[in-house]
Amino acid sequence: MAEALQKLILDTLDESGKIQDTRTLVIPGHRDSDTSHETQITILGALNSLLSREACRSLLAI
Repeated sequence: MAEALQKLILDTLDESGKIQDTRTLVIPGHRDSDTSHETQITILGALNSLLSREACRSLLAI
């Protein structure tokens, strides 16, 4: 699920340029958006993972 969620985030950013509200994202495998605390923590984890990956790429490029 982590990879699918990261892909959703990247696709949303490519399409919109930003994510205005993570509560509007529809998690892969779900029919509707989910505003529960658990889901928002999962999204935060995916965002942090993507940020960490980008930071590593930037450091390796130095």
